[in-house]
Amino acid sequence: MTELTLAEILKTLGEMKVNANEAYKTYKVYKEVEDNLKAELMFKLKDTGLKSAKGDAFTASITEKPTVVVKSEIDVIEWLKNNPEIESDFYIGLKKAEFGLMANAQLKDTGEVPNGCDVEVRESLAIRANKKG
Repeated sequence: MTELTLAEILKTLGEMKVNANEAYKTYKVYKEVEDNLKAELMFKLKDTGLKSAKGDAFTASITEKPTVVVKSEIDVIEWLKNNPEIESDFYIGLKKAEFGLMANAQLKDTGEVPNGCDVEVRESLAIRANKKG
């Protein structure tokens, strides 16, 4: 197996960068259209009082998910210190993404909401392909 030369690596890398940039531009166009259509569908479903709609190939449904939201970092840090079963040093600083994962898992498992947090129910639109057959 032959090793690539510096010039070959640079040429291939440059071509891949150009291809990736072009693919990203295309992705952004599709993503913007998708986001606009999702917003329109969500509005129409809510306007008609429906929670779901089924088409020939796809089904859409509005889903609700409770999510823990930090309202007071001071209260959360105090709560972490008072819960020895939780490795508080991992979250202190307060690493919101990591803490959010832990707090949401705890909400799901035990129903407990940490001090300094509230639960907000967030809606999203789920789109899935219909089963064939």
